[in-house]
Amino acid sequence: MDSSDGIVHYYVKWKGVRTPTWEPEDLVKHYGGEKHIKKFLDKPSTKAKLNHIILASVIKRLELEKEQYDILEQQAECAVEEFMKKKKGVKHSKKTLVEAYVKEFEAVLTKRMDEITGNERERVLSAYKVVRLRMNYEPKRDDRCKFRCIVMGHTEPREWSEGGTDSPVASAESVRLLVFSGAQTIDVTDEVLAACDIDTPHL
Repeated sequence: MDSSDGIVHYYVKWKGVRTPTWEPEDLVKHYGGEKHIKKFLDKPSTKAKLNHIILASVIKRLELEKEQYDILEQQAECAVEEFMKKKKGVKHSKKTLVEAYVKEFEAVLTKRMDEITGNERERVLSAYKVVRLRMNYEPKRDDRCKFRCIVMGHTEPREWSEGGTDSPVASAESVRLLVFSGAQTIDVTDEVLAACDIDTPHL
């Protein structure tokens, strides 16, 4: 058993095959090896080693996440520096902008997208139509800072824009007017009208 790369592998002796091979846990289970895995894990000698293996796996995963975060932060710093050169008079500090940039990027990546690399990335780029994204700076009235990851609409293929594609947003004043109008015909004595800011509304 090994999990040094963050994925559990088992050293498998296949029936009819002389040489054992390291295989990922999912593949072993797929070929009916779940009961063999359980039998292996129930061995006293295995249990003694298991805590060490789990700890090593967790440490490895945390190191990998830290490395990926550091790379993302470096990329965000470069993007923010370029942004600050082009847009004068930005009141937020570089640190605040980088934090907002990273927060939005992670929200998009973890909630709606899977990052692809290598051959899979090249295959998708050659086989499918793709559009570019960009970060949109959005300073808030209460001095907060946000970035929004949005699609660059002008890079969309023409056929994607057929029919209605807009998504208008009603102002708070319009909503209040509609509620007030409705209140003339129904009892809204116990109703509460409130507004809030959604962290990642587009997700």
